[in-house]
Amino acid sequence: MSGHSADAGTPQGSAEVGGTAHASGTVALRVRCESCGPRVVTLSSVRLVGRSGRWEYVFTCPGCRARVHRSADEALRAALRGAGVAELSSPDTGDCAS
Repeated sequence: MSGHSADAGTPQGSAEVGGTAHASGTVALRVRCESCGPRVVTLSSVRLVGRSGRWEYVFTCPGCRARVHRSADEALRAALRGAGVAELSSPDTGDCAS
């Protein structure tokens, strides 16, 4: 798979898709945690969540175990979808699904 990079478009950070391949053959995503800084997570541990036309990607930081939510613009959403990240859409009632 070719690597894709996309910026979330906010000062919160960006995600790099396909930047790391583990020995097991899984593709990883480089993300940023507010507390721990840059981290690498597997694509299977990331979810795209949409509500009311706004999208974010959600992951659990492997360092501090915090649940992290980041904005995902259309370019990042397309890159994550293309890499196989699961996409969830929830109605506009309460918090986003995880």
